[in-house]
Amino acid sequence: MSLVAVAFFAFLVPCAIFFILQYRSLKGLERKTRIEAQDNLRQTLQDITQRTRSRLEALAVEAIGRLSALNIEQEKLENIKNKLMNARQSHAEIDLAFIVVQ
Repeated sequence: MSLVAVAFFAFLVPCAIFFILQYRSLKGLERKTRIEAQDNLRQTLQDITQRTRSRLEALAVEAIGRLSALNIEQEKLENIKNKLMNARQSHAEIDLAFIVVQ
Protein backbone atom coordinates (compact mmCIF):
# COMPACT_ATOMS: atom_id res chain seq x y z
CA MET A 1 0.00 0.00 0.00
CA SER A 2 2.79 2.45 0.81
CA LEU A 3 4.45 1.75 -2.55
CA VAL A 4 1.20 2.87 -4.27
CA ALA A 5 1.12 6.04 -2.15
CA VAL A 6 4.77 6.85 -2.97
CA ALA A 7 4.11 6.24 -6.66
CA PHE A 8 0.99 8.43 -6.50
CA PHE A 9 2.90 11.29 -4.84
CA ALA A 10 5.83 10.83 -7.23
CA PHE A 11 3.36 11.45 -10.06
CA LEU A 12 1.28 14.12 -8.33
CA VAL A 13 4.10 16.42 -7.15
CA PRO A 14 5.68 17.00 -10.62
CA CYS A 15 2.20 17.51 -12.08
CA ALA A 16 1.40 20.13 -9.43
CA ILE A 17 4.72 21.91 -10.03
CA PHE A 18 4.14 21.84 -13.79
CA PHE A 19 0.59 23.22 -13.29
CA ILE A 20 1.88 26.10 -11.12
CA LEU A 21 4.60 27.00 -13.62
CA GLN A 22 2.15 26.93 -16.52
CA TYR A 23 -0.36 29.07 -14.61
CA ARG A 24 2.29 31.70 -13.82
CA SER A 25 3.47 31.70 -17.43
CA LEU A 26 -0.07 32.19 -18.73
CA LYS A 27 -0.68 35.04 -16.27
CA GLY A 28 2.52 36.74 -17.46
CA LEU A 29 1.47 36.29 -21.07
CA GLU A 30 -1.97 37.70 -20.29
CA ARG A 31 -0.40 40.77 -18.65
CA LYS A 32 1.93 41.36 -21.62
CA THR A 33 -0.94 40.93 -24.07
CA ARG A 34 -3.08 43.45 -22.17
CA ILE A 35 -0.21 45.98 -22.17
CA GLU A 36 0.34 45.47 -25.91
CA ALA A 37 -3.39 45.85 -26.61
CA GLN A 38 -3.51 49.10 -24.62
CA ASP A 39 -0.45 50.42 -26.43
CA ASN A 40 -1.93 49.46 -29.79
CA LEU A 41 -5.21 51.22 -28.91
CA ARG A 42 -3.31 54.34 -27.79
CA GLN A 43 -1.34 54.40 -31.05
CA THR A 44 -4.49 53.91 -33.13
CA LEU A 45 -6.25 56.76 -31.32
CA GLN A 46 -3.27 59.03 -31.88
CA ASP A 47 -3.29 58.17 -35.58
CA ILE A 48 -7.02 58.90 -35.82
CA THR A 49 -6.52 62.20 -34.01
CA GLN A 50 -3.75 63.20 -36.38
CA ARG A 51 -5.76 62.27 -39.48
CA THR A 52 -8.80 64.14 -38.17
CA ARG A 53 -6.70 67.20 -37.42
CA SER A 54 -5.21 67.09 -40.92
CA ARG A 55 -8.64 66.75 -42.54
CA LEU A 56 -10.03 69.66 -40.52
CA GLU A 57 -7.02 71.83 -41.38
CA ALA A 58 -7.42 70.99 -45.06
CA LEU A 59 -11.13 71.75 -44.87
CA ALA A 60 -10.45 75.09 -43.18
CA VAL A 61 -7.86 76.00 -45.79
CA GLU A 62 -10.29 75.02 -48.53
CA ALA A 63 -13.16 77.02 -47.03
CA ILE A 64 -11.26 80.07 -45.83
CA GLY A 65 -8.41 79.98 -48.35
CA ARG A 66 -10.68 81.15 -51.14
CA LEU A 67 -11.19 84.44 -49.37
CA SER A 68 -8.62 87.04 -50.13
CA ALA A 69 -7.75 89.85 -47.75
CA LEU A 70 -9.01 92.39 -50.28
CA ASN A 71 -12.48 90.83 -50.31
CA ILE A 72 -12.93 91.33 -46.60
CA GLU A 73 -14.58 94.71 -46.74
CA GLN A 74 -17.94 95.75 -45.41
CA GLU A 75 -19.65 95.74 -48.81
CA LYS A 76 -18.32 92.27 -49.68
CA LEU A 77 -19.33 90.50 -46.48
CA GLU A 78 -22.42 89.06 -48.18
CA ASN A 79 -20.14 87.41 -50.76
CA ILE A 80 -18.01 85.94 -47.95
CA LYS A 81 -21.12 84.71 -46.19
CA ASN A 82 -22.25 82.95 -49.37
CA LYS A 83 -18.85 81.28 -49.82
CA LEU A 84 -18.88 80.03 -46.23
CA MET A 85 -22.46 78.76 -46.59
CA ASN A 86 -21.47 76.88 -49.77
CA ALA A 87 -18.52 75.32 -47.94
CA ARG A 88 -20.83 74.30 -45.10
CA GLN A 89 -23.31 72.72 -47.48
CA SER A 90 -20.62 70.87 -49.44
CA HIS A 91 -19.03 69.46 -46.26
CA ALA A 92 -21.63 68.16 -43.81
CA GLU A 93 -18.95 67.39 -41.21
CA ILE A 94 -18.62 71.12 -40.47
CA ASP A 95 -21.86 70.93 -38.50
CA LEU A 96 -20.41 68.09 -36.45
CA ALA A 97 -17.19 69.93 -35.62
CA PHE A 98 -18.50 73.42 -34.89
CA ILE A 99 -21.52 75.12 -33.45
CA VAL A 100 -23.04 77.00 -36.34
CA VAL A 101 -25.51 79.76 -35.54
CA GLN A 102 -27.89 80.75 -38.29
